[in-house]
Amino acid sequence: RPLVDLMFVIISETLISATLAEVPDDPEVAGAVREVLRDHLADEGRHHRYFALFLRQLWTQLDAGDRRAAALLVPALVDCFLRPDTAAVRDDLRAAGLSPADSEQVVAEVFPPDLVRGYTWSTTRQMVRYFAQLGALDDPEVEAVFAAGGLV
Repeated sequence: RPLVDLMFVIISETLISATLAEVPDDPEVAGAVREVLRDHLADEGRHHRYFALFLRQLWTQLDAGDRRAAALLVPALVDCFLRPDTAAVRDDLRAAGLSPADSEQVVAEVFPPDLVRGYTWSTTRQMVRYFAQLGALDDPEVEAVFAAGGLV
């Protein structure tokens, strides 16, 4: 259980900077919000570097079985962190007065599977490189799980 918790923190801390990176350059977002997010992104960049180093240190402390178990968890943890909460969006849309059918249509248009897969792939590039550098993807089952999760 502690290893699962550590892996989730590592995954979330190395992905959050990628998820924030696009907002400060988006002209559709208010300037003040972009500036706050730009500052937050700089802070998250420091967290990212720390947890990337922490992952390397942790990896050297784990035996081969624990490394493999940790690597096999990565795609599920990424999914927990990045998967859109479509049920909550549907509920919010219905609370705002949309019909169930209209709520479904909005969710289908905003979160099409190809877009969600593409976002996951692009957001996880650096994190996947970390695991590849550690040799995690040398295990065929780990590589297959990463591929099934849309990470490679």
